[in-house]
Amino acid sequence: IQAADLVAIETGKGVVIQSGTSGFSCRVAQSIPYLTALEYREAMQAATVVVCHAGPASIFAAEEAGKRPVVVPRDPRHGEHVDDHQIRFASRLRSRVDVVDDPSLLISFLETRVERAPGVPTEPEGFARAFGEVVEQALATDRPSRLSALRATLTVPWGLFRRTR
Repeated sequence: IQAADLVAIETGKGVVIQSGTSGFSCRVAQSIPYLTALEYREAMQAATVVVCHAGPASIFAAEEAGKRPVVVPRDPRHGEHVDDHQIRFASRLRSRVDVVDDPSLLISFLETRVERAPGVPTEPEGFARAFGEVVEQALATDRPSRLSALRATLTVPWGLFRRTR
């Protein structure tokens, strides 16, 4: 869950997490303790990329939604599970799923699967500068048309600002 929240922070993409009983409080990602079966299927279908643990039901639900899941097996060495059955199961499915054994590598792996919006600087200072320019352009227009000027300059797919001009 922490790695998925970091993905949301680093990429600016919308991330929905079914968090269960985890006590971790997400800073950016949308964390929902439990989704209904319908909500779960809809979230899978709407997702650009599905990241899940190595539970058979999660993997098969992603495949049913037409996604090749990115699987991060729960690791007993980190207190995430009682044994290594998820690691072994994920290993057997490598021809059907993408396995990320180390959660700290999830962001770099996902960068190969999810593109950043074109023209968006990847470093924080560049992003802040580009965003500031867009806001300044919007504020420079007449008051009634500020919102329309801002809308004409930006689109916000998955929570990531993208310049369109």
